[in-house]
Amino acid sequence: MKILARAAISLAVVMSLTGCAASLTAKPSPTANFSFIHKASDLHYAWNAKQNDQGVLVNGLVKNVEYPRVEGLEIKVSLLDKAHKVISEAVSFTVPYSIQVNDYTSFGVQLHKAKLSEGDQLLFLSRYNAVAGQSSFSWFSSFTVNAITGEVVGRREKTDDQW
Repeated sequence: MKILARAAISLAVVMSLTGCAASLTAKPSPTANFSFIHKASDLHYAWNAKQNDQGVLVNGLVKNVEYPRVEGLEIKVSLLDKAHKVISEAVSFTVPYSIQVNDYTSFGVQLHKAKLSEGDQLLFLSRYNAVAGQSSFSWFSSFTVNAITGEVVGRREKTDDQW
């Protein structure tokens, strides 16, 4: 009987240690499945741009990294040709309505009847209300990338691992 009790206690200890080790494993990055990343001072973006039968699908994540809360985030994505003319554009309204600092949400737009070509660019325009305590203000930010490579047009990106 003592041997059986010791075996049961030993098994319980081993099982509890396994549970502790599993909880300490690193979580995969939420951006692991996205090809492109852009880090602005207020919002960080991760996205994919894929050609499909309807045009170009742009889907991704956006993370609030500056304000205690961002509300009413709207992301407009425009596909521009080499001459910077708009080929197609669409708007995504993110859910949830309110995004706390260091939280993220998804977005997605379908750029209808568009086809990715060498030299095309994607223009991202974000509008939102930044909320801090009792005060808030409306803000917008934008950036442009090469539609195929995701490289930011006009400036160099910082390359660190934290999204």
